[in-house]
Amino acid sequence: MNKCLIVLVFFALSCNDPEERNRHQPTKVAVQAKADTGLMTMPAPPQLTEKIPDTLRIEGDFNGDHQVDVAYAVLYRGDKYIVRFSSDSIRPLPVSEGRIRLVNEHDLNNDGRDDLTIFQESRHRCSYNVSTWSYMRGRWRRITKTWVLPYFCDYISDEELQDRIVLEDGTLYYYEADVKDENFSLVKKEMYLR
Repeated sequence: MNKCLIVLVFFALSCNDPEERNRHQPTKVAVQAKADTGLMTMPAPPQLTEKIPDTLRIEGDFNGDHQVDVAYAVLYRGDKYIVRFSSDSIRPLPVSEGRIRLVNEHDLNNDGRDDLTIFQESRHRCSYNVSTWSYMRGRWRRITKTWVLPYFCDYISDEELQDRIVLEDGTLYYYEADVKDENFSLVKKEMYLR
């Protein structure tokens, strides 16, 4: 009888053991999507287009708090991208389709915050849909019209992208490729802020 009592006590204790109880229950696992965090830091065209990273990183004061924020263009899902920020106080930009590159345009509209231009690869490739955004009253607003920048499947450096929108003597301009010219020379056009 003592042996039965010992076995019964041992069995009762093992039933109260949380590890023993949890071993027979299904385990809940939190699944987190992994984002590609490679940076585009190449000064020259990559040898293989597959080597172009899917994530870009730029710095600026996008919310006007005099702190440096970091913007990340992150591969979100499939061929959709999102722009996220190091500061939780800045909402992400909406999800968009096609690879994107980012440029800090500094303060184009004199509101004390850096503005952000997105160069988004079109579905047909070889051209970007370009738009400039400003963070106003807790949300992103597009402050320029969207325009098309054909790059004819040639590499465009970050410096060249930076020079496509310029502020001269208080007037904003953008440079567009002239598709009628066989050399695709750049044409300077005035851009109006919304």
